[in-house]
Amino acid sequence: MEEIFIKHYEDKTLGEFLSSKEYSDNKSYRGILIELHKNSTIDLVNNISDVLNKSNDHNTFAVMQYLEVIKEISLNYDEVVSIINYLKTICEQRYEYYSLYELLNNALETKTITELDKLYNDAINNSELYEYTYFIFQAYLKIDASKAYELAVNLFSLCNTELFIACSNILFVFDYENLGFDKLNAITQLLLQRQSSLSDMDKELSQILYVASHIYDSYPQDAEEFFLDIFDYILKFNDEGHLELLDKLRFFCSNISSSVWKKYSKLILDYPTKKNLNILLLNNYSFLASESCRLTYIKLIEELLISNKIQGDQLQDFYQMIQYCKLQDALMTRWLLSKNPMLIYIADDIFYGVALDATSNFDASLLEEQEQDQSMFFNLIDHCCGTFYLYPNIVISFLLSLLDLNIDQKSILKIQLHIQKLFIPSYPYAIEGILKKIKKNTSESLDSTISNIQKESQEYLIFIESLQYHRELFEDISNKQLRFSEQNRQRIKVNKQINKQSVFNNLFSKSLILYGRGSRQTYNVTASADSIFNTSSVKIDLPILKIVSPVETRQFLHVLRTIHWEARYEINN
Repeated sequence: MEEIFIKHYEDKTLGEFLSSKEYSDNKSYRGILIELHKNSTIDLVNNISDVLNKSNDHNTFAVMQYLEVIKEISLNYDEVVSIINYLKTICEQRYEYYSLYELLNNALETKTITELDKLYNDAINNSELYEYTYFIFQAYLKIDASKAYELAVNLFSLCNTELFIACSNILFVFDYENLGFDKLNAITQLLLQRQSSLSDMDKELSQILYVASHIYDSYPQDAEEFFLDIFDYILKFNDEGHLELLDKLRFFCSNISSSVWKKYSKLILDYPTKKNLNILLLNNYSFLASESCRLTYIKLIEELLISNKIQGDQLQDFYQMIQYCKLQDALMTRWLLSKNPMLIYIADDIFYGVALDATSNFDASLLEEQEQDQSMFFNLIDHCCGTFYLYPNIVISFLLSLLDLNIDQKSILKIQLHIQKLFIPSYPYAIEGILKKIKKNTSESLDSTISNIQKESQEYLIFIESLQYHRELFEDISNKQLRFSEQNRQRIKVNKQINKQSVFNNLFSKSLILYGRGSRQTYNVTASADSIFNTSSVKIDLPILKIVSPVETRQFLHVLRTIHWEARYEINN
């Protein structure tokens, strides 16, 4: 087997062989290759170009197999740097060789301060070695943290942008609790005094905010003033070209303070560009998942909506994350109770079909600043029953969650009575399951209310069954008519027209009961059969629809669709 490796190595096709199925299927091959390297038969380090390049200039799988071998070979610092520098030239993505950076730390562990000083001077004076300065700093830290800190402060106050970006992450690796938080003052001055050309301003500011955010996130109590100073510095240079800086903050909001949020919100509101809003709306999981800043984030969205800086149709990704965090019921409730026409419209129109998860977390904290206006609660219940009539379990879960809010017993009773009058027409067949939930969530003093609900639900079921009986009767008549002979077709056509109007009048001679705004309302509906049955969908112009609420209209049309759709089909055939 050794001969095969040697032959491929001499032919400069070893990399091609490493990516073959024969090599990957044989676990012993790696050991053979390592042994050949150790006895200098094959040089995997100095001849890396011969190993990985020939017929395949870049083979990701070959690189992966090569790295697995290299990691088992003892390498010094210069050898690791050499391999990384070469892989940079042939690999398309950094992740392909990123695991090699771990070997840098291993190679630097045995270095003395004197040796590190030499490597440090070489690195900061050679742009090709800039990124390795970070690992040299880490090696200093293990020996003398104070020396590493002094070196970093001195370096970053004078170095160019490229070197600063390459290794300034070391600033948030320092243990400021042991070094002393007074050291942050020097870091503040260092970051505030950074000088760079305008062409590199974006990268420079981005890195400064990145470093400051990490430090603030690690020490939220002790580093808040430090972070606010840095943020003010960023704002001085901010324009539309620097708004991507905001993307950095979404990673560091677990401990973010109201003061920082205030600055963040101002930046968003002052520069509501498409890029900026995308950052705000698309990358929002950390905002919504954090209880400390969830409400503030929602307020910012509301302010943007109310000021027309974002439109409802831009919120699709925002809604998806709201659902993922199971906050849709709470947010819909907040907006319906807001008394702001824009937010109410969005809650009523856009949340239709979105807030449909019975397992949602009803986060009452989103309602902390809302006025406990009972009429608004009734409107909310009216909205809920009218909009989500196809999802009774979700609606009852939502309604019962309202009862858990901080409202008095008298108001709770009013809400339950409202549910009794509004809920039953939409969900007569779900009433038994609903009653079980109501009993579980209410006191024994409400037994009479429950009894009334049961009684009224039975009455409504009888009404529904009556309508269904008329529909079935009409279907029987239509089926009999269809069996008439071809000679009687003209007579049948005339009879159908007569029956059509007759059946329609029979169906609607009864009063359709619509419920809304807390009291029963009865309307006698009259309309011609042609106005409903000869259209592709149920669209009618009735006087009553001009005086009832949108929810009542939706309920009425729903009754027409569900009860008479088949009748329309039969009549037109």
